[in-house]
Amino acid sequence: ALAGHQTGPDEDQVEERMLESISDLLCKPGVYKLPTDGRVFRSKDDFWWEQMRQRHFRLRRRAKERGSAVPTAEEEEPLEGPPAV
Repeated sequence: ALAGHQTGPDEDQVEERMLESISDLLCKPGVYKLPTDGRVFRSKDDFWWEQMRQRHFRLRRRAKERGSAVPTAEEEEPLEGPPAV
C-alpha cells in the first residue's frame, strides 16, 4: 500500500527541513542542552509502571461509574462470624 503512495514536492521539503533541524540538534554544539537535573530522566520500567497504574485507575473509575466494579479488599465489609463449613 505504501509503495504506491505518491509523495509530493511539499512533503519532500518538509522531510528535508526536519532532517536539517535534527542534524543541527545532534551536530552543532550548544543547539541542544541536556537538562541539568538528572531526575527528569526515568527508566523504561518506571515509565511502564506509571502507565499501568494510571490505566488501572482509569479502568476502575469507569467501571465504578457504570456500576460494574468489583470492590477491593479495603472496600468489602468483613464477614460476620466464622465461615460456614
